[in-house]
Amino acid sequence: MSFLQDQCSFGFYNREKADTSKPFRCGDDDLDEFFTNDAFLQSDE
Repeated sequence: MSFLQDQCSFGFYNREKADTSKPFRCGDDDLDEFFTNDAFLQSDE
């Protein structure tokens, strides 16, 4: 098995998941904004 299969779980990132999780922060203001708001706007299209 690969590292990712052994050590990680994958799922959909949606508004409900974001509302019940700690905010995503990577240290880049633009990426933080994308994952906080813009990603959901794109998924609605």
